[in-house]
Amino acid sequence: MMILNKNGDTILEVLLAIVVVSAALGGAFATMDRGTKGTRASHERAEALKITETQVELLKYNIKNNGSALKAPSLPAIFCIAENGAGGFDFKSTTDTPSQCSFGVIPNGYNVEINKSAPSGDVLFTVTTSWESVQGNNDRVVIKYKASL
Repeated sequence: MMILNKNGDTILEVLLAIVVVSAALGGAFATMDRGTKGTRASHERAEALKITETQVELLKYNIKNNGSALKAPSLPAIFCIAENGAGGFDFKSTTDTPSQCSFGVIPNGYNVEINKSAPSGDVLFTVTTSWESVQGNNDRVVIKYKASL
């Protein structure tokens, strides 16, 4: 009877090792992908908040220095405040084509809308910034500002 020395691994052992390593690498990739998307979503939200706060500050400035323009009947129902190319800012309709109320560097940009309503004498401005997030859903930031014109 002849006894064989077993010096190598069988094909089954090699395949099992490949499966275990693949599962570990796949789990690590999925975890990294989730973390990266979460970080990107956080950056998007921070950028949207900056854009929204900028619109509120421009609104405050216009109320203080040019309040009559916000009372004008020519003011669009839904608008944003955008640069006019001459170093100043104008009220732009959100229905303009192409929209001048889209800001930022993400695809399709951050879309800004300012709605004006007048409950009980004061004027309530609702500034909404919306965008399609990296996670595939629509997200938004809303800031309300109450002012006397």
